[in-house]
Amino acid sequence: MRKKREERKGERHKGKKVRQKGSRKKKRKKKKKEMGGKKRGRKEKRERKKRK
Repeated sequence: MRKKREERKGERHKGKKVRQKGSRKKKRKKKKKEMGGKKRGRKEKRERKKRK
């Protein structure tokens, strides 16, 4: 049987899951050796392809 509108009201959000706040993993700072390579923009990438 169908419920009346008032009875049905709060059912949509029933048992809403709450995200757990865990300890977030610490970001490790990269060493200079690992940084390598200048990040190129899209325009430069296209130019390089044309030259090849």
